[in-house]
Amino acid sequence: ARFVDFVRGPSSVIDYLGSLLKLQPAHHVGHNPAGGWAILLLLSLGLLTGLIGWATYNELGGEWLEDLHEGLAATMLTVVIVHVAGVVSGSLLHGENLVRAMLTGRKNGAPEEAIPSARPLAAIVLIAWVAAASWWLAS
Repeated sequence: ARFVDFVRGPSSVIDYLGSLLKLQPAHHVGHNPAGGWAILLLLSLGLLTGLIGWATYNELGGEWLEDLHEGLAATMLTVVIVHVAGVVSGSLLHGENLVRAMLTGRKNGAPEEAIPSARPLAAIVLIAWVAAASWWLAS
């Protein structure tokens, strides 16, 4: 899934959550609006938790920084639990195996709704950036 395809505005998320409460959520081939926001939250919280943890490990802050790290980690765990609950409810309400789709990257849908092509260069750049950042933080 591409960010441009699944990050929607707050009104879309509210509408989707309302339809979910009515047990009639709209079907999305990619991420639904709430799932897209959950992914952004998970990525942001993971990055912040790691950076704050690194700063705490290197004693760049005081007790408040350690408390912030623990709070971010607890928040991330909460978002993970809500996301898993969303995957389970989405699978049941739509009658599809979202866990399989998450693992394989393939989901049933109309051909015109599919991502038109892979972006191997973007993937290589992202992997290299993550590897370089991980190496730099570890040293």
